Amino acid sequence: MNLARAAVSCKVFPRPSAGRTQASQTRSRCQALRARTVLCKSAISNEQTPKLSVDDSLTNTNRRGALTAAVTAGTALCGALAGPTIPQALAESTETTDVVTGPESTILHMVIRAPDVKAAAEFYKAAGMEVIRERPGNIFVGYGPEVPGERMVIELAQAKPDAKIGTALEYLLISTEEPEKLRAATLAAGGVPAKAGASGRAEAVQGPDGVKLVFTSEVNGVADPLLRLVLNVDSLEPTRLFMQGLGMKVFETRFDAKSLRNGIIMGYGRGPRTSASIEIVGPPRKGAVPVEIGDVYDRLAISSTDIDASVARVRKAIDLAEGAKVPAGRVVKDPFVIERLGTKIAEVVDPTGLVYALVDTDDFLRELA
Repeated sequence: MNLARAAVSCKVFPRPSAGRTQASQTRSRCQALRARTVLCKSAISNEQTPKLSVDDSLTNTNRRGALTAAVTAGTALCGALAGPTIPQALAESTETTDVVTGPESTILHMVIRAPDVKAAAEFYKAAGMEVIRERPGNIFVGYGPEVPGERMVIELAQAKPDAKIGTALEYLLISTEEPEKLRAATLAAGGVPAKAGASGRAEAVQGPDGVKLVFTSEVNGVADPLLRLVLNVDSLEPTRLFMQGLGMKVFETRFDAKSLRNGIIMGYGRGPRTSASIEIVGPPRKGAVPVEIGDVYDRLAISSTDIDASVARVRKAIDLAEGAKVPAGRVVKDPFVIERLGTKIAEVVDPTGLVYALVDTDDFLRELA
């Protein structure tokens, strides 16, 4: 897009449509304005040589100035239309920082349901993982011993015959020096080709359980090759707050200019290279549909040194979200003990409906012993 045309585009504002509510019109206007703002920023950063097809009297410098002004005005106007953002609303509360304090937690494992647990285990072994331990009917796989805080593993459980993958689980990101080699190995183990959707040297394969693995060589020197669990959510900022209620920190924020989707990488520890992380990805700016939870991705287990305190922290995040009148999660099972394991857990769900199991750290370590 040339600078002059981009400047004109940035000034275009969609007119209200008849029969639509004011809130709906506001959302549409903001989405359109944000999309145009992205185009303006792209034109500025690329410094493309314009074809003098629109307003030839402007110099390149003046056009870039017009673009910059449009971006600034557009961002401010959209903020005014949409009302206070989640961070702004919560910044008025002195309790906000209390959400991320509390008991120590780490990511333990995700539960994936497969139609054939043993076949799924062989697929993940082809991806370089190993069988770590087994329960009756369940197999744990990963890139090394199951040590809380050091790596994230996968618990494979039995799926029902008509299980659907859904849209909540986007993919698992795996770091490797040889993406092509792992792609070939997993295809031979029953996988099918998939689109990586990542920049740089990356390969993707969808497993027999429906889960997509993305192998990348772009991230090296990591503690755990199973780098990231990427989940789609219905509302990004409310989910970010909920995850902070789980004790997670924000590591990075991302923006995909192609899909106009924002993402937030979160987790425990010092950063996404030293510990397992989760990326929550918000809905696209256009054509958003509710996330389908599906039956394959079941839940994520998180350890806690104090289950009761962790649940209280989650409730505080829920209260803050409800106070800001945005989607909130809920506590579905208060702390209880699984008798056959002797492990104390609790269950909570985020604003999208994704399940998180809080597991007592000491009980979990006894389970491993």
